[in-house]
Amino acid sequence: ALFALSGVAALIVQTLWLRELRLALGGASAAISATLAALVIGQAGGARLGERVAQRATNPLRAFGALTAFAALASLATPHLLGATTALLDTQYAALLPHPALLTLARGAVALLATLPATLALGALAPALFAATLGGPRTLAGTGVGLYALNALGGAAGAALATFVLMERLGLRGSLACGAALLAIGGAGALAASRRAGRVPPVALASTEPGASDAAAHSALPPALPRWLLQLAALSGFGSFAAQALFAQALGRVSNASGYAFGAVLVVALTCIGLGALFIYSRSRRARPQLALGVALAVTGGACFAFPAAFGAATGGLAGLAVPDPWPAYLLAFVALAVATTAPVLLPAACVFPSLLAAAALFSPRSGRGFAAVSARLLAWNALGAGAGALLAPSVLVPVLGLWGAIAFIGAAYLLGSLRPIARAASPRFALYAALLGALIFVVVRPGAQPASRVPPGARLVALEESAAGLVAVLEVDGGLALQLDNHYLLGGARDRVRQERQGHLPLLLHPNPERVLFLGSATGSSASAALAHTPASITLVEIVPGVARAARRWFRGENRGVYDDPRTRVVVDDARSFLRASPERFDVIVGDLFVPWQAGAGSLYSAEHFANARARLAGGGVFCQWLPLYQLTGQEFGIAVDSFAHAFPTPEIFRGDFYGTSPIAALCGRKGAERPEDWLAPRALAGSHDRWLAHPSGVASLYVGRARASELGALRETDAAPVLEFLAARSHSGSLREPYTGLAWARFAELARRNGPERSRVPAVEGGALLQTASALFASGRKAEAADTFARAAALLPPELVRDAPPDASAAELWHTLGD
Repeated sequence: ALFALSGVAALIVQTLWLRELRLALGGASAAISATLAALVIGQAGGARLGERVAQRATNPLRAFGALTAFAALASLATPHLLGATTALLDTQYAALLPHPALLTLARGAVALLATLPATLALGALAPALFAATLGGPRTLAGTGVGLYALNALGGAAGAALATFVLMERLGLRGSLACGAALLAIGGAGALAASRRAGRVPPVALASTEPGASDAAAHSALPPALPRWLLQLAALSGFGSFAAQALFAQALGRVSNASGYAFGAVLVVALTCIGLGALFIYSRSRRARPQLALGVALAVTGGACFAFPAAFGAATGGLAGLAVPDPWPAYLLAFVALAVATTAPVLLPAACVFPSLLAAAALFSPRSGRGFAAVSARLLAWNALGAGAGALLAPSVLVPVLGLWGAIAFIGAAYLLGSLRPIARAASPRFALYAALLGALIFVVVRPGAQPASRVPPGARLVALEESAAGLVAVLEVDGGLALQLDNHYLLGGARDRVRQERQGHLPLLLHPNPERVLFLGSATGSSASAALAHTPASITLVEIVPGVARAARRWFRGENRGVYDDPRTRVVVDDARSFLRASPERFDVIVGDLFVPWQAGAGSLYSAEHFANARARLAGGGVFCQWLPLYQLTGQEFGIAVDSFAHAFPTPEIFRGDFYGTSPIAALCGRKGAERPEDWLAPRALAGSHDRWLAHPSGVASLYVGRARASELGALRETDAAPVLEFLAARSHSGSLREPYTGLAWARFAELARRNGPERSRVPAVEGGALLQTASALFASGRKAEAADTFARAAALLPPELVRDAPPDASAAELWHTLGD
């Protein structure tokens, strides 16, 4: 019970650490891999510490309790340690930024230092408890494996609690306190039980082959294991962590990639680990451990080979997961898909390490302390392998071999690892049979031949790049190019070029002299290309996905006018939050791209802290504009974004990016320093622009919506400690109850915001823009007669060259052809 409880608490705090580390060190794939590796490396050191505890503690149960209590205190201290080390790293950020490898190494070091006190204690728990509970010659294969299973199942429960319950209800700090409290309870329980435990004198241990004398078993320190067992322990850690990372990437290609989805992958993986260990535990009295180890490795290898084909079949050729029913139907469907596709690999893989524990008992001293020391050594090697898997699988294997090739590589490693234990337990001939069977499966299923992406009907795949950050595809659609990330998210294309460029032009027109311009999220570069027309001194593009920047530079030069290669342009491949927080630079205009709110980590780009960082990076009189995809936000989520923005810019001004009724976008805008209402109502026009809404002063004014008042929306505030938007959006956009903030709901808010604005917001151009938006909303809702009347009123207020005497405009395409005459 104590070990299961420690598993629950440990996964709660570690899940929360990963979130804090992502907020502090960035969500770039390299940073995530480095921080995850830091966590498991710390636990490897903890396992080595636990080996010494197992050998020398006179009351191992008391040591377990003390370690658990210390882990509780260290868990609470981790955020403070992370803050201090991150602040130190930020002072060197500008120097490290041109050297991505050094920056990643520094971030990994920060994560290791901040979490090391807690991870050392957590890693030492298992050896200490094993020393207190294992006794007879078969207890490592029996009781030890059973305890390992309970700890893993407890970890699955902890990951589920942290992901699906605690974070949303208690926030980051409250959830961390809950995990620390559970650790403290476990420690107190162990200390209370230790009073009834007898003292055990420390002994020096040595390993012997079966049949060695007792004198030899206690002759030297420390216990040694056959090298091949240690190598297989490292392989088990490497394979299991690498497989989890690769499977998460595969599932991300067919899902909404929310925090719920990634949490579900972790829960499924830990559950499989626990069930696999329970299976080995149930067979401990009858199984031959070396044969079980070899079979588990061989079956895992074959299952890895078959995974790409099985995954493609289960997803209908990588089709996105579509569930019409409301939440939590989407989550349940996702979990079912994860179990059906990954369990055939994860379950046999989960049998490997428990089988190693059982096999190691054959080479261990016949005492509880000996078994505990052996388990500590195996756990340390397993954790080191896991750290290598976390680093190498996404950052090396995927770019070199592709996702399916990387999974096949893991399968080959498992298959090769199976040969020695099978040969020892059965015969070399059986090992040869296993190798031949694995090779046959590889040839039949051909994992490398499976398609990596899904090309929509009517589209043609032009280019493809796989990396740790995801799958980036360049598609030819209707004669133009489009950029697609992970099979389902279009980052932009030629068809939407007018609106994309407007996203760049409008913020720059709100500043009298934009010399230094920053774009957070570059995608195809169409929005950033707008800066070229304003002759700034410098243009900085921050993009978190390296493949997106490379594809935009190579394939979208026509759409972005070569902005990536302009001598004034600097491309920063990093997380936007990290850059804003740590960069010492100041900018005249900062433009935030359209960020998907429900994706893991994206909600933090709508937090009050992020907006405050943006304000801090503005020069005096600088303008920050955050674009919002209203078709991907509910009214409540829009209100959360407005309220969070108002934390940094107390009077958010809103501009529309188009007049669509079904898929509008809008910008929250704020200025640093003293501002006058007329600054927002008299922006510069862009002479010579092909976009008449920017070339004509009344056109620019018609894009002004008004002033937002978050209190009128009844909104919450998105913060790093309470990320309500990310979880709310993940639920509301996963089923049939989705209600985007578009159409008449958006039009009604726009009218209210116009009345909240300064008196000059009631000028004809502003009112005409509002009526044009309302007409489009009425048209989209099927009320065409009202739409025609409203459109005529809008046309009467706007200059003829914008509407009556102008050709149909792409940014109001839903109604123009029908109502323009």
